[in-house]
Amino acid sequence: MNCVTRVLPVLVLLVMALGMPSGALAAGGGEYAPVMGLGFKFFNGDTGKSLTGAQAYGLHFRAEKRRGWLRTFADAEFEYSGGTASVGTESPTFSLYGGGFLGGANIFVFTTGRFQAFFGGAGVLAWHMLKLTPAPSGVEPNTQGLSFGYEVRAGVDMRLGSADGNAIRLESGYSAVTSRIGGQSGFQLAGFKFVLGLVY
Repeated sequence: MNCVTRVLPVLVLLVMALGMPSGALAAGGGEYAPVMGLGFKFFNGDTGKSLTGAQAYGLHFRAEKRRGWLRTFADAEFEYSGGTASVGTESPTFSLYGGGFLGGANIFVFTTGRFQAFFGGAGVLAWHMLKLTPAPSGVEPNTQGLSFGYEVRAGVDMRLGSADGNAIRLESGYSAVTSRIGGQSGFQLAGFKFVLGLVY
């Protein structure tokens, strides 16, 4: 299954959500805005303890302060990846599953108008499970552990109506996360992220 066939159903759902009446999604209501996004991550890292060269797909569910130049948020993220890992001197195929929580804030350069640029950061607390096939000598084929790190990001909200109503969000950033998996402490799950989302 290629990238297009994985992403297409999610994009269709996002487009359908945009077509809903604003009242159905309570656009502009409440102190915190729901944000839903589809993310792509391109791993990089050191040879021997990373997934460098592989890609991951993620879903994001966020509650973000709706107004003001400083907007705090809490984010739940679910991630899947597959490909070739770099573990010690070997390159086994892998499957990675993960879920975590992010907490942080975005700073909005513009708080009015159709295009509202922002930048920000977050701390990351997650759990990941790594399956290696075949597992290198001395390494368990299935390992799991807590992951810690941070993210920095920048993006833009393209408003579809009022200054605090529905918006399409484009976001990119860097995730610096490590975990104790693959038989190593400090196994790197770092990479560049790109997210397409909707703000309600």
